Amino acid sequence: MAQTVLVVDDDPLTQRVLKHYLERAGYQMIGAHNGREAIKRAKSELPHLIILDVMMPDMDGWEVLRQIQTIEATKAIPVVLLSGNADLMDKEESLRSGATLLLVKPISPDQLLSAIRPLLPEPKPGGPIDKNPK
Repeated sequence: MAQTVLVVDDDPLTQRVLKHYLERAGYQMIGAHNGREAIKRAKSELPHLIILDVMMPDMDGWEVLRQIQTIEATKAIPVVLLSGNADLMDKEESLRSGATLLLVKPISPDQLLSAIRPLLPEPKPGGPIDKNPK
């Protein structure tokens, strides 16, 4: 069974791009377009990893992260923050907030996968993109 990644971003294009990157690498992606939906999906789906946009309307990524960390079932899920701003304050805030990592948009497939692979077990051979089955 593929590892599940919850991608939270209000931008549909970012959602599609990350879905493409993740599924080609053998991960299953579920999406959420805002903070409230993210918290609900994290509790119901219990993903193996959450990729969370910082700047969203209504509830920003920092608040989503704080709420996820207060829920027993979701507090141990690694969270990778995704920001369009490489500002030092964002980096410092991500460390203080308990995020596992902060990545800056735009992000290449190699950058994304090299960042998340250590946080997740490798997908099982024979998955949808296994080009060299044994």
